[in-house]
Amino acid sequence: MKNKLILSLAACLLLTCSVADGFGGDEKLYRKARKEARLLSIADQITRYVEYPDFAIHNNLEGVVRLSYYINEQNQFQVVDIQSPNTELRDYVLAQIHGKTVADPGNNHQTLKYLKLNFKLN
Repeated sequence: MKNKLILSLAACLLLTCSVADGFGGDEKLYRKARKEARLLSIADQITRYVEYPDFAIHNNLEGVVRLSYYINEQNQFQVVDIQSPNTELRDYVLAQIHGKTVADPGNNHQTLKYLKLNFKLN
């Protein structure tokens, strides 16, 4: 009985490790998706990387950042084009998301997608 329990625990551990590797090594994101029993959308994942920056809050900056991107084979976010009238917000968003790992199994890699981020003070 004790041996079966140890074997079962070892099998679960191996299964957990192999599934987590499919999320590009982002263990925290994997646990979050598993906890919610769903995968987070790319937009939800990006909002976890991009918060309203302190410099924008202190200077009452608002604006829109539009970008085109794709997810590469390593599940990394690759920005192709980024536009915003506010260069500080544009540079901030680029620094926060370019090259970050996202959980996107089944993604059509190299497919160009678009995203609009609104920075608005309430």
